[in-house]
Amino acid sequence: MLAVCSRCHNTSMQLHIPTNYLILSLAVADLLVGVVVFPFSMAQTLTSCLYHENVFCKIRDWFDITLSTSSILNLCCISIDRYYAICNPLTYKNTVTVRVAGLMIFMTWSVAATIGISVIFGGHKDMGIGDWT
Repeated sequence: MLAVCSRCHNTSMQLHIPTNYLILSLAVADLLVGVVVFPFSMAQTLTSCLYHENVFCKIRDWFDITLSTSSILNLCCISIDRYYAICNPLTYKNTVTVRVAGLMIFMTWSVAATIGISVIFGGHKDMGIGDWT
């Protein structure tokens, strides 16, 4: 994470390319999963979230769903960026600009937050194998 931040914070404009912004967004999502989701998931196994739903459990679930989805969507954006860089190398710089990368990052985090909110407020419960019928 420090390497990515130091590269993006560098004053050299050569490093301010769309791919680095997408990688930074992925690094932030993965860092937040490790710092926010994992400790609370471990705490959940020791608390009553397994038996009773409370506000703490819903907040933890929202962070879990949102940050994990954001990480997956960031990987998708990076793969789209690399696809255009490899398949259209002559028009890549005109197609994937910093503005387009910013839009991709904004959409990634917006969709992830929307999915997290819809699952939490939609009343999603963990379903067992026999609950499908």
